[in-house]
Amino acid sequence: MNETTLYIAIISGLVGSTVTALLAYVVHISIENWKIKQEEKRTAYNYLIKVSQLLALKTIIIHIVKAYSPLYENELKEFNEENFEIPHAVCVYMAESIKETDEEALEKISSLSIVKHFFEVLIESLSDYDLPISFANKIPKETALHYSLFLNYVTSVKNSLNFICKMLDSNSLKHIDAEFIYTQWELIKKLIEYAETVRLYLIKFGGFKYSDAEFILKKQIKQLHETGLVSFLNKDKLKAATESYLKQKDI
Repeated sequence: MNETTLYIAIISGLVGSTVTALLAYVVHISIENWKIKQEEKRTAYNYLIKVSQLLALKTIIIHIVKAYSPLYENELKEFNEENFEIPHAVCVYMAESIKETDEEALEKISSLSIVKHFFEVLIESLSDYDLPISFANKIPKETALHYSLFLNYVTSVKNSLNFICKMLDSNSLKHIDAEFIYTQWELIKKLIEYAETVRLYLIKFGGFKYSDAEFILKKQIKQLHETGLVSFLNKDKLKAATESYLKQKDI
């Protein structure tokens, strides 16, 4: 083997080794990036489910409002003002109804315990929404901004619900006025609005199909209807049936 051939062999070997090492490095980086993307997608999916669960609870809120709206049906029929809206009127009627009911009667309203139970469920659902730092640093700035605003409303609503539950425990509902009720209404409404926005950002960031996200939401709504809502709509009837049974037993 002459000197030129030896040099060519050495250079070829070096080039081959370099290319092999470079390809191995590229493959390694690709695999690591894929792992990171998969982890980000899993995190986005987990938070998508949590935010979606909060939106599913909106259906329970709607049913509670519908369940209690007949109480104010006659008053709302006369509603024809232009300087305020129906929620303002409902809040006033609710506050005035509480004021006009003595404390002893309030203690006997069984539906208040149902409302308190629902608030406790909602408080629990408002836990653990803080994003992992590693994930928060990866999401787009606009998504981070909306998620930050969403977290502010999560905290505000959670604090308000805790306060209301304490009042229900101590039978201090007399301190509730129309302004307080309307403030809670606006807080929950804003929370739902930001939850819907954050949900869309998480769908986009995670690369999920919107139809899949809708399927998740529908499953969550169905589950709530089969558990919490059924309990809410039938608790008074079950209590009445129990009282009737006990009366029959005593006879």
